[in-house]
Amino acid sequence: MNQCAKCGACTSVCPVYQVTGRESLTARGKQHLLDRLSASKRSSAYPDILSKCLLCGACNDACPRSLDTPGLVIAARHRLRWFENRHFAKKLISKKALLYPGLVSRFIKTAARINEIFTKNLPADSGLRLRLSEFTGQWPASVTSERYTTARSKIWPTQDKPALSYFTGCTADYLFPEIGSATEMLLQKGCGSSLDIPESQSCCGLAAQATGDLNLAKKLAKTNIAAFESNSLPVFTSCASCYSHLMTYPDLLKNDSDWQHRAIRFAGRLQEFSTHFVNSIEFQARCKDIFNGSGPVKRRVVYHDPCHLRFGLKIIEPPRRLLTRFSGIELLELPHGPQCCGHGGLFSLVHPGLSHKIRDRLMANFKSLKVDTVVTTCSGCLLQWHQGLAAEKSTAKAIHLGVFLAKMLR
Repeated sequence: MNQCAKCGACTSVCPVYQVTGRESLTARGKQHLLDRLSASKRSSAYPDILSKCLLCGACNDACPRSLDTPGLVIAARHRLRWFENRHFAKKLISKKALLYPGLVSRFIKTAARINEIFTKNLPADSGLRLRLSEFTGQWPASVTSERYTTARSKIWPTQDKPALSYFTGCTADYLFPEIGSATEMLLQKGCGSSLDIPESQSCCGLAAQATGDLNLAKKLAKTNIAAFESNSLPVFTSCASCYSHLMTYPDLLKNDSDWQHRAIRFAGRLQEFSTHFVNSIEFQARCKDIFNGSGPVKRRVVYHDPCHLRFGLKIIEPPRRLLTRFSGIELLELPHGPQCCGHGGLFSLVHPGLSHKIRDRLMANFKSLKVDTVVTTCSGCLLQWHQGLAAEKSTAKAIHLGVFLAKMLR
């Protein structure tokens, strides 16, 4: 606190500021409020302003003093009581889903059915339609209810000695099990790696931390650390957001010396999706043998950078290097460079209007490219792209990088 130079570098990169023009919603504005506004002077606008942050990290990256505004926002959200936030109901539902991931698939299946019904029968400008879309609009109707970890025994009936432990994340296990299946297939055929998947693993806790519920975030972190301590294998994950958050466990548990040491060991074992394949000598050697030829037509592809990898971790080149290995792919870049999609985990649920505005800016740049496919490794970004492409009635498809590569297997 008291270190912000008021230079405004954050305003040029903040996705929320770019669609609102509100100074209070920038990192500079939030720093000012956090530093000067006592509890007795805070109005109902205070928690609302703090909730309007994607925690994307763009401001950290641009700040000449490297101030951690997202960290300050999370800490401030933690100090606020739940009933002070007008979005209590939505966040309560989200918390329950984090504690009981099995609820997610049932909720998604129900939401998809509701979405199908009201899309066909309600007028486009119906207020009820707009209200319902805050929940049902988050999920594409193609989401399946069958878990990846339940179905995998049918795909891989026998397992060799595992070479990796797989942190599936909620999306690859519950929402899009084809991500888990494709990932396992790539690791098997490309790297000769069988997987160990601890049954006791849980949600990574990113969403819990984002709401300021640090107690739940720590509980989930400890559950995952303990789940993967049965062996010392590298811990592989196919979700960019999960990887980013799992890497923060040592800092999250810094006030508990025993758990912090365990978190440091756990974080040291983590393997990010694209980096793992790019660095795998065996995968590179097998590429020509396991992937189909390019054919007469190139596929025009855009890789979408998840903010969690683009800022801080700086994992930008590995996924592009992975894609450009194949002559049948024409990799294109957005006219104005990588952009935030506006999902931001629970941000899109709590502030759908703002989320859509940020997404629409991205879609406007995307439309000029005439691209077949968008690939990414972030579960939230994938959901946002599904919504965006559907809203634009685009014929382009958004899929996980692993699914895209698996479709090219012989």
